[in-house]
Amino acid sequence: MTAALFEGLFKRVGLQCRSQEIIPWGTTLLSDCISVVTRPGSRWAKRDKIVTNHDFIREARYVSTLGSLYHP
Repeated sequence: MTAALFEGLFKRVGLQCRSQEIIPWGTTLLSDCISVVTRPGSRWAKRDKIVTNHDFIREARYVSTLGSLYHP
């Protein structure tokens, strides 16, 4: 599922894509995305922002490590 295909599906059902983070899952291939959608005209409806994050897995591991500092 590409980010563009996913955005097309949102539009087809009347939603607007707010942002997408294109990410890899343990490889260098950017093969997935995290998408945020909203209804057109809502206060959250803003210009679509797309970022590519090659460091997603490393960042997720780091945040997981930090979690132990704040949760017993």
